[in-house]
Formats: sequence, structure tokens, C-alpha cells
Amino acid sequence: MAELIAFAKDNRGKLLNASSSNGSPGHVGGELFKFMTGTDIVHVPYKGGAPAINDLMAGRVQLMFESLNSIAPFARSGAVRAPAVTGDHRSTAFPDLATVAEAGVRGYAAPTWSGVIAPAGIPRPIVDRFNAAINRALQSPAMRQFYATIGDEPAGGTPEEFAALIAADSQKWGEVIKRAGIRLE
Repeated sequence: MAELIAFAKDNRGKLLNASSSNGSPGHVGGELFKFMTGTDIVHVPYKGGAPAINDLMAGRVQLMFESLNSIAPFARSGAVRAPAVTGDHRSTAFPDLATVAEAGVRGYAAPTWSGVIAPAGIPRPIVDRFNAAINRALQSPAMRQFYATIGDEPAGGTPEEFAALIAADSQKWGEVIKRAGIRLE
């Protein structure tokens, strides 16, 4: 990580950061990295992760902040080098990879998540029943194995915990988007 940051600082505007699209998690994660490291790395948005990963492997772009479930097979095969994970803790799929924060960018965390939402006004007993079923499924051996295979980790939790996560991430990423001047096209 120190080598990457030093290179980026010595070669301002010469490193290209691919992302699956403008405003994607990889884009804003890269912008947070640039801000926290004082580097000037050029964002290159693609129309999807596959063409961005192809250009990363071909050397047309030099780095990418990408979800493990998309990049893990290429990292495992050696087609790309994974210097760190962007989450707030090490990945169970890549336990030897440090987090970006552990690798020298103190406080950096850009984890991604998926969740299930429903229209407002759904009766609470239905929400609770659905939430309990999802949590049970996420803890099943089959789902845990599936997530481990793709380099991800199931979380689960309560509707209130998920709402708090959405609120906190909306604030954090809203500030990054504003600071970076990101506009969806």
C-alpha cells in the first residue's frame, strides 16, 4: 500500500482507477482513498464490472476498487494482484490480506453490502417474519458456504440495524460524492 501511495503521489494523474460505473461503490471507494491519501488518481468508469476487470487484467488500467465476489476468482488465479481489502475487517475468504486501514490508510473503510427492503407501510409482523426467515437462511451451512465461495460474508440483523446502516452510509458516501463532485450520467 505504501508503494502504491508513493507511486501515485510521484505520478499525479497517471494511475487509472477502473470502476463498473460512475457513482458505483468502486468509484466512491476510490475517491475516498484519493482523499485520504492525498493522491491524484484518474477515475475511468465502465459500463459494468466485466469490461473494467478485463482492462485491469490487460494492463490498460492500473487499479480497481472492486467487490470480492467479482474479483476473487482473478485474485485467486493470480490474474490480478490484491494488495488489500476495502472493508473494515479482513475477509474470511482472504484472511492473509490486510485491510486498507491496516496497510497504512488509517480509518479507511469502504465495505459494500446488499439487503432486502420493502415498501413503507408493510405491517410489522410481516416484516419481522420475513426478517427472521432471511436471518435463518443466512446462517444456514449452504448459504455460509456459498458466501465463502464468492468471498463475501452474510450479516443479517434487525430492520433497525439495517436502517441505521443505510443512514450512516448515506451520510458518509454523500460527503464523498459531494467532495469529489460526482454526478450520475
